[in-house]
Amino acid sequence: MKFVIDSNIPRLAEIIRTHRPEIEVVTLPAAQITPDAVRDADALIVRTRTACNEALLKGSAVKFVGTATIGMDHIDADFCSREGIAVANAPGCNAPAVMQYVAAALLSAGFDPQSHTLGVVGKGNIGSLVTDLFRRAGTRVLVCDPPRADRGEDDEAYLSLPELLAQADAVTLHVPLSLPGEATYPTFNLLNAGNAGLLKPGAVVVNASRGSVVEESVIRSGADSLRLIIDTWPFEEGGSSDAREEMIRRSFIATPHIAGYSLSGKLRATAAMIHRLNEFFGLDIPDVGLPDYSFKTTPYDLETVAASYDILADSEALKAVPGQFEALRNGYKLRE
Repeated sequence: MKFVIDSNIPRLAEIIRTHRPEIEVVTLPAAQITPDAVRDADALIVRTRTACNEALLKGSAVKFVGTATIGMDHIDADFCSREGIAVANAPGCNAPAVMQYVAAALLSAGFDPQSHTLGVVGKGNIGSLVTDLFRRAGTRVLVCDPPRADRGEDDEAYLSLPELLAQADAVTLHVPLSLPGEATYPTFNLLNAGNAGLLKPGAVVVNASRGSVVEESVIRSGADSLRLIIDTWPFEEGGSSDAREEMIRRSFIATPHIAGYSLSGKLRATAAMIHRLNEFFGLDIPDVGLPDYSFKTTPYDLETVAASYDILADSEALKAVPGQFEALRNGYKLRE
């Protein structure tokens, strides 16, 4: 059996080699995960920089694709389904890290938990943690999540997006990327030139979900009236790279897609991949020493979470050399 694993997934290859030495484990940086590299592999474990599609997988022996991330839009699920390739991700693995990012971002932007209103768009693993953290700090938190509202999942008084935008002093986005025609409630350009005008002057917008959830024009022009805190960018998903430097420098806080980059978050994703590999291949690889990959709550208070991360240092580093976005992301020292 052969597994090909992205070399940026901590401890996964080491644990498999230790407990199942009969499995051939090959670790490669994302740029070297090519059709030739995966041709005879039984499993492929990647991160967001590897497009798992027909171009990569057609004619290979791959039976299982795992991504040590929450998002799965880099995986062609339809192709994998047609080819009988199982797909797995690590939902919630970096939720506490993104919660930490949002807390540090909002307080750095002058958000007052006692007097300001926070709008949370998307109440999944991350949105739930953010909502709980701020409500326990006494913040009025508004939530928009049409799919959950339709399902009546809890007693949340869900608002429409226009209602939320008009009332919130800060908005934080935690939704997957979906295109028109792919979902009942598509999120592509969810915050756009049309509805961004509903926000109060000086409102804070945090996007640590997917770059194309915020329309590029909002980032390029919205900095005149909004305090934009951006971690995920349209240029990562095919948007204009010419505007990269302008968008980064005009944002109030700009970071290189590292909101979820904590050591614990990465290790939760590793634990999730071990569980998924065990289930699919009938293995018995232990996850000893790894954190609980199903983290759901935080025992910490808002001030402690916000103080645990110096987000402004990361922003200053990117703004100094915006052309080094990928290098800063790939070389990021995982925070606690």
